[in-house]
Amino acid sequence: LRDQFRRIAQFSTEGPGLRQSARLLGVSPSTVGRHLARAGRHCLLLHQELRRDQPRPEPLVIDGFETFEFSQFFPFHLNLAVGGESWLIYHFTDSPLRRKGAMTPGQKQRREELESTLGRPDPKAVEKGIRELLRTTLPRESETVVHLHSDDHPAYQRAIRQVRRDPVTPRLRHHVTSSTERRTTSNPLFPVNLADLLLRHGQAGHRRETIA
Repeated sequence: LRDQFRRIAQFSTEGPGLRQSARLLGVSPSTVGRHLARAGRHCLLLHQELRRDQPRPEPLVIDGFETFEFSQFFPFHLNLAVGGESWLIYHFTDSPLRRKGAMTPGQKQRREELESTLGRPDPKAVEKGIRELLRTTLPRESETVVHLHSDDHPAYQRAIRQVRRDPVTPRLRHHVTSSTERRTTSNPLFPVNLADLLLRHGQAGHRRETIA
């Protein structure tokens, strides 16, 4: 059983789906899914251990990765905090959004029906998500200086002002880079831009229709 767990975890990085992995190992797809869920929990625990042993705070880069779940009527921001030197994804939160952009009359009616049943997403969801992200990621040392990079999203500014009021928040040096700047390696936001690119490239559910 332990050997199966190791092989299933390895298969998850090689590309076969649940049923293909199950056929290769001679087990049921539900067994593969159960082991993958367990492997994911182990990865989360290891991630927290690595963060706890971090020798010093590095510059932190934050941004929002916009995608949707279930259908395009349920968009959300995946708020990411990425190390400016290590490119490690430290933590993420998610903020539900309201569907925007061009819609047909039928789509607008469908949105109203969904919102009347499920409720309208909080207009301050991104601000709250970034606030939670920073409070979880930043070291709890008021004497430490942390350089924080982001684009010019107004919700980020509001969230940072609120986090700065916490008595144990480190001294934040906030650097703003326009989201219209070229996304090259010289861009201070490159670590989080790269994380966005890899998420879209490696997760079929998040690929844009233009590159799918």
